[in-house]
Amino acid sequence: MIKDKEALRRFSVLCVDDDEAIRNVMRLTLKRRFGEIYLAENGKEGLELYMRYDPDMVITDNLMPVMDGVALIQKILQIRKEQPIILTKSFVDDERSRDCKVCANLIKPVDLDKLIETIFHCMGISSK
Repeated sequence: MIKDKEALRRFSVLCVDDDEAIRNVMRLTLKRRFGEIYLAENGKEGLELYMRYDPDMVITDNLMPVMDGVALIQKILQIRKEQPIILTKSFVDDERSRDCKVCANLIKPVDLDKLIETIFHCMGISSK
């Protein structure tokens, strides 16, 4: 386990959410920690960015237009089945996303400290 919080600087993250305000908060939160950040407003755009940049971490909303988070996750896991993915959603028990193979599910509004701790956990990095 890497113990340096600066360790995330060498990694990239893709954040997919249709809410511009949430994307802006995520951008501000993640840019302090990650080397590269890619933002998309729907799953289709997210998949295009994923294929272009091959990010180390993916954070995606569940419900979005064009392509939802579940469809995006399924496509990403076909490309790289060990991809660390965090799914954010508005509902605790969303049937469609219940069986999604993700590292973590976070309920909105996402607590940013919890998000960062979850990222460390999903990437196998100690935050101490």
